[in-house]
Amino acid sequence: MAISTATKRWLDEAGFKHFCFISYPHGGGPLTDFARRISVDIEAELRTRVTGAKVFFDSDDIPPGATWPESLRKGLCTSVAMVAVLAPIYLEEVHEWCGREWAAMASLGQRRLPDDEIQPIIPVFFRQTELPRSAGARQPIDLSRVSLKGRRYYSTEEFRGAVLRIVDQIIEIACRIHEKQILAEVEAFEMPVYSAFVQAPPPNPPLRIAV
Repeated sequence: MAISTATKRWLDEAGFKHFCFISYPHGGGPLTDFARRISVDIEAELRTRVTGAKVFFDSDDIPPGATWPESLRKGLCTSVAMVAVLAPIYLEEVHEWCGREWAAMASLGQRRLPDDEIQPIIPVFFRQTELPRSAGARQPIDLSRVSLKGRRYYSTEEFRGAVLRIVDQIIEIACRIHEKQILAEVEAFEMPVYSAFVQAPPPNPPLRIAV
């Protein structure tokens, strides 16, 4: 599945800077390496279909001296979709920002595509993870076995196939956003103060109130 020049131009004008936001628990090690690898491969595949497509990866896209929470808020709101790289530690309280990122993109999905079966959170298992009900039912892409296949796991047919499925879904979401003429509305969006895994989100998506 490719994307038209007209759709890419419209997304740019509507305020979307990234086709995908990568959400993952920080801490280094194999999980961080996996998150970076999938970010690089998703962006590379997107660029074969969309000129200049970008993926938001915090360590690359938040410049030194920037306000980190505000940069994440803008990164999420200007992204078409979010890939959540999951392991059990993603749900731990110490990684509260993972839960807030999930809550933010879930809220954006409710606003942008409220009646659509395709939602903008794409869960990817680095390790098998049991998501709580508060996260909502979403079909994951399971790469937990693939990630154990040695240092070049990203060269396997399974990993490559997963990247293609992720990119297909991102592009489908982008086309639906264009079809429904949905704007990013960055200034209107407020970053949730709650984790999606601790409590249920409020009934209405958080919005900034103009003064």
